[in-house]
Amino acid sequence: MLSFGIISYVKEKRDFNRKLAEEMDEDDNIPKNNYLGLFFKGFFLNFINVGVLGFWLGIIIVFGPKLNMETNRIVLFITTIIITYFIS
Repeated sequence: MLSFGIISYVKEKRDFNRKLAEEMDEDDNIPKNNYLGLFFKGFFLNFINVGVLGFWLGIIIVFGPKLNMETNRIVLFITTIIITYFIS
């Protein structure tokens, strides 16, 4: 997380200095967003987050015995949770 913060800070500072150095046209004031890049950045930040890992391990520990520790039932349960999350 610290390395991500440092990289983001350096990149933003470099981009800011570059924008100050060059003259901008009226059309350049429109922000361009890379939604796919933002999605992957958020995904990988959550992927390395220990809290997310702990949450999913807790879900398996709590609900695993209720599902008789059957792999198919656990996969269906977790898939249902993820699909419901994306729908909402």
